[in-house]
Amino acid sequence: MKLEQMSNEAIPTEVSTASAMMPTFKQQLRRCLGVLLLIGIGWVFAAMPAQAVATHQWQLTGESADGLAQQYVALDSIRPGEAASQWIVDSYFTEQKANETVRADYVTLYDCDRHRYKDINAEGLPVGEWGDATADPLNLATMDYVCQHLVELAVPQ
Repeated sequence: MKLEQMSNEAIPTEVSTASAMMPTFKQQLRRCLGVLLLIGIGWVFAAMPAQAVATHQWQLTGESADGLAQQYVALDSIRPGEAASQWIVDSYFTEQKANETVRADYVTLYDCDRHRYKDINAEGLPVGEWGDATADPLNLATMDYVCQHLVELAVPQ
């Protein structure tokens, strides 16, 4: 009888040790859901339109008299503003200083009727005061380009 009791006692402990090593249904379900989530995220990025990851087509719109500063606009970024005479554009400004070229990226709102501009976003930071375009030759050149070439750019009004 002692042998029977010993063998009966040994079996449940071995089974419980084996079952402790096997993941529970909840653990298996979590792992499957995690894998499915990663696959789904991968599909979302793979399905993104090429335009979302493609580079812009940049157009030089203004240059300083000494040639050390330039301003460019992304032609495919031009979109209507709040008023009929306003346009929002992505642009960047470069300036040669000492031994390096400094670049600053902007999202700018141009008001063609009032000859003014407002940087909506500068280097990732929100801004928002109107500036006189006639006092800033590079912004004036960019605004003139955008306002005069709307038909050529085929931007919907």
